[in-house]
Amino acid sequence: MGSQNQIKSKLLEMEGGKFQRLCDDWLHRKGYENINPIGMMNTTDRVVKGTPDCLFMQKNGKYIFSEYTVQQDRLSNKLKDDIEKCFDENKTSIPVDEISEIIICYLGKLTTEEINELRTFCYERGVMLTLNGLDSISLSIKNSYPVLSEEYLDLPLDTGQLLSIDDFIERYGRSNFTTSIDNELLFCDDLLSNAVSTLNSSNFLLVSGSAGLGKTLFSVNLAKQVQQENNNTNVVCLFDKGADLIRDITARFSEPGDYLIFVDDANRLDNRLDYILHYLNEKDESRTFRIIATVRDYARESVIEKVSKYTELHEQVIPPLTDEQIKELSETLFGIKNGEYQKRIQEISCGNPRLAVMASKVAIETNQIQSIQNVTSLYSDYFGENENVKLVLDDERLVVAACAISFFRKIDKLNEQQMGMVENSFGIQAEEFWELVDILHKNEIVDLYESEVVKISDQVLSTYLFYITVFEKKIILFSLIVKDFYPDYTRTIVDSLNPIISAFDQRKVVAGIRSEVKDIFEKYSESESVDKSIEFLSTFWFALPTEALVFSSKVINGMPDVDIDWKRENYEEAKNEADKSSLISLLTSFRFYDEQEFKMSFELLLKYLAKSKASLGFVIRALSERYNFKPNDCRYGYYVQSFIADKLIEQLDKGENYLFSRLFILTASYLLKVEHREHQWSRGDAISIITFRLSPDEYLLALRDKIISNLSFLMDKDEFKPFVIDVISEYIGRARYEGADMADADLPFFERYFVKKLDKDNLSHCMMMQDYCEHLESLELNYPKEWKEEFFNETLKLSHLLLEDRHERRMLEMGYEEYNQYRHQSLVEHFAGISITDFIDFIDRCKELNNALSGRDRDYSLKNGIEMSLHAMAESVPALFPEIVLRYMDYDDYFEVNPHFLVTDLFKSQSSSDVFSLLNSKEYRWKKLWLSTYFALLPEESIADDDARLLIEHISNTPSNELRGWLDYLDRYKCIDDAIYSKVVRILTDKSHEDANYARSLGHLFSSHSSIFGNWFEVFEPDEERVFDAYLAAYSLERYWDYSGDALKLLLDRRFEFLYKLIDQIYENERWPDLHTNMPELNFMWEREGYIEEIEEYARYLQSKDEHSFRYRENIFSKLFTKEKGKTESEDMIQKKHNFFRNAVKKNALDIKFTCFLFNSAQYLSEEFRRELLGLFLSENAKFEDFQTLDYELTTRSWSGSRVPILERERNFLESLLPLFNSIQFLEHKFYVEKQIEDKLKSIEYEKKRDYLESR
Repeated sequence: MGSQNQIKSKLLEMEGGKFQRLCDDWLHRKGYENINPIGMMNTTDRVVKGTPDCLFMQKNGKYIFSEYTVQQDRLSNKLKDDIEKCFDENKTSIPVDEISEIIICYLGKLTTEEINELRTFCYERGVMLTLNGLDSISLSIKNSYPVLSEEYLDLPLDTGQLLSIDDFIERYGRSNFTTSIDNELLFCDDLLSNAVSTLNSSNFLLVSGSAGLGKTLFSVNLAKQVQQENNNTNVVCLFDKGADLIRDITARFSEPGDYLIFVDDANRLDNRLDYILHYLNEKDESRTFRIIATVRDYARESVIEKVSKYTELHEQVIPPLTDEQIKELSETLFGIKNGEYQKRIQEISCGNPRLAVMASKVAIETNQIQSIQNVTSLYSDYFGENENVKLVLDDERLVVAACAISFFRKIDKLNEQQMGMVENSFGIQAEEFWELVDILHKNEIVDLYESEVVKISDQVLSTYLFYITVFEKKIILFSLIVKDFYPDYTRTIVDSLNPIISAFDQRKVVAGIRSEVKDIFEKYSESESVDKSIEFLSTFWFALPTEALVFSSKVINGMPDVDIDWKRENYEEAKNEADKSSLISLLTSFRFYDEQEFKMSFELLLKYLAKSKASLGFVIRALSERYNFKPNDCRYGYYVQSFIADKLIEQLDKGENYLFSRLFILTASYLLKVEHREHQWSRGDAISIITFRLSPDEYLLALRDKIISNLSFLMDKDEFKPFVIDVISEYIGRARYEGADMADADLPFFERYFVKKLDKDNLSHCMMMQDYCEHLESLELNYPKEWKEEFFNETLKLSHLLLEDRHERRMLEMGYEEYNQYRHQSLVEHFAGISITDFIDFIDRCKELNNALSGRDRDYSLKNGIEMSLHAMAESVPALFPEIVLRYMDYDDYFEVNPHFLVTDLFKSQSSSDVFSLLNSKEYRWKKLWLSTYFALLPEESIADDDARLLIEHISNTPSNELRGWLDYLDRYKCIDDAIYSKVVRILTDKSHEDANYARSLGHLFSSHSSIFGNWFEVFEPDEERVFDAYLAAYSLERYWDYSGDALKLLLDRRFEFLYKLIDQIYENERWPDLHTNMPELNFMWEREGYIEEIEEYARYLQSKDEHSFRYRENIFSKLFTKEKGKTESEDMIQKKHNFFRNAVKKNALDIKFTCFLFNSAQYLSEEFRRELLGLFLSENAKFEDFQTLDYELTTRSWSGSRVPILERERNFLESLLPLFNSIQFLEHKFYVEKQIEDKLKSIEYEKKRDYLESR
């Protein structure tokens, strides 16, 4: 990759014509437009005589001259001569007062005195001089315009991370750390065809799957096929070396074209992925971008979340291979036909083609089955053939350096603490370490970022080198690592050990660890506290199992016996894992250890629990998660769960021990589930979620028999019966979905242990048994048919009638409305001939049903069924219906029914006065709500002279929560009192000052659905003020009803000043109103005739509400300038916004505080217009202090992912402003912005390094 010094050397070799072409291109990219290269021939690099060398025409009618020279000697004299020619009107035909700036690009050296002399010479004539020397040009090319280096200097500035397909394949396989991707792609024809089709219609395809499944091979073949179908597609493959990526991208993608980018292991880039993703939202029609990215399963969600912010994502999942496919792979690619070899390769690979290829390679090269008997020898054979790895293994200093990198994962040269640990613990001085890193980098063992941060390229190789150094050659003793890094770096130690224990000879590794940490623990336990000792054992328990159990036993035996009332405890699992220094963490670690140690650890855990009530929640969590079924438990006859059940049954002491009885019931609920999920961690913090189902076998059925029989036993105890019933109910609820096999196997246990103990008179038991029978029928399993009849009663029959049955609706193939009508007719028929006695029985059964139900069935379905029943009774027995309502009142509106249909039905058979008398005849809950409904539904022809007075009296004396939510019904009272609206609204408005909920119905007046919408002033005549008061009262409570601003538009047509009252109210509700403040849309203001003046007046009022408001970018004034996501604004609307800003900024440029307020909202307009606006401001106000105050940058306050693309955009915008500062009066401005650009560049470099450090 070219450095700045190389760029300088190439620049110094340039001849004049080519240098002039480069400078023209460079200045154009920096924002100087309308270029006229006077001193160049059109189609060659030959220089012709002319002054100036290049001319830039500005929008304000002035000119910028540029002169270029490669001359080294007598440079100052040459430049002064060129400048004098620029001022010679006879040569340029342009008067000096029309020249705003002269730009000089040169390659020689100028002294400070010479620079000052040239600048003074220009400034005296009122012309600005900008000098761009060798350093500034080379640095700008390196950091901002790398494409110029390749195009004009033949010096690529990229890092070799963006490759062609063929180069990527060659580079990928060169190190031999990974399996080659030039193999034939097998078993993927259909997947490939689907992926090609996806890329033809979308711009991002994510190829996901576990490590080693062939995602890279698939993606490379996909890219090849897309390119074959369209030769114009420019395929670019990203090979991450960990070096700076932004320069490569800037250089490669600056030209027009159709780009297909392949990003392998996108998750490794982390935030640096944003560098590429932002191209998907490019508006440049000359460039199109599509991306293929691979991702490991464990990082899939994070990559999807990141990509979704840029574009719609499509995914292609690569599945594991079947054993048959693994066999075919080894035969097809390697010619392996030996059955023993094939079987062993299948066992090693577990469906993973990469491991299969690695194993097959080793097998055919050694021709020995022993070479693939374990992964240790596989890694040794595989990496042992690599010359670069051999070089490292033969050099002890290189091995130790690689071991240090592997241990820390990444090492940062500037991290003094980390470098100190490398020196003290690994015995390598900093200078020597980085020399060794250079060797490792040249041999492609490590990635190196900007010569500052190093990591090992391949995680498998990293694990292998750490193993060789610490456990094979023992160059670095593991005991020294423990002494130096425990406990401060416990996580780092564990992360280093986990992949080694799983990949290499476990017994050998653990024995090595044991020999190194045993003595450390003995000293530790003597000198440290119990908690510290437990924490140490929690880290190294697998190497010190007996010591851990003995120590735990001593601690528990030393705890005092305590009398705990376990009935008062809360039996809920803890929300977090137990602390590492706790005995629970230590003892539960043995769950996956040898059988004898596991059994002893669990007995100790129960013994500890009996003495520590604080541990209850953590033990429950362990029973729920750690001791629950795991995918491999079936291989071992479920001895873990069987032992736990036995131990809890023993400890519950026939139900006499409350603690262990409750724990057994909880454990039973976990162990009776058939479907389970397991989170498995693996190398690199990867996590896989595995869903698996249990199948009945002799071991599992024996366990379930044991669990169910003991649950049955505890059911006889009144204090445990509800908990057991809950477990049975949960089990029944899952039965249909957990499969026929297990339900069939459990049926004899259920019949033997439970059915006889259920109460046929208990509604909950009956409902549970009916559900169980339905599930068994759906699974087509036979069961005793008498169950359905025995567990059935009238209340249950009623539940079938009242509760909505979605299954029935689907079977009848009815829509919602049609099904409701069907239910209504069924209820009418059912209640035909009902008596008052029957009704009382009905309500009593409904109460019983209410107590048996829960959730939606109780809170919605039952209530809805009762309301439908009352409606049906009004039709079935209309003469009896008033009496039915009276009897329901006696139950104090127990079910809180909606009185709408009830009152409607009363009006059908009663006079209005009779209905009013009936509703008033008794005291009951929600009586005033029922009366509110009466007044709202009272037919117009029944409204008498006194009803308006009664209504007003009722509203005056009724709580806000018992009033109706709309006021359209007042239309019917206008025939009696034409001021009814005004009177009612006055009451509600006045009362809303004490209780804001009285304004709830006022909002409806300003909804477009209101009968008086837009006619308020006529309806409220002459009380016009009441309309505005009602709007404010309604707005103070709820704001959604006039979100579109339709009502406010009409109110402002009447009185524009009302807007400021509304603003006052907004500021009363919120201290800092912003873009997210819920308020009416004000876009209608753009349609008003005097919109420029009115919007400026509105802005000034908002500013006055808070003198510091301009510091808060997202104020509510900005709402006028944002647009709905995904929608395009009309050209007319854009021009209106531009016209407003042009007028307001030009008029108020000297009022810097108000101008700042305006600029805060201008951020929502285009970059091009913001540049124009800044230029307009400068034309009216040249004060540097005011310019500093202005918020003109593209500053992003919040972001996710990498900040680099954001900073790049901000820097580019700042650079585009430089041509605005083209006169002497703006020298300070220019210097200030150039300093901002420098700061952006520093931030970019800092963020790029941070992205690399945070990448996996």
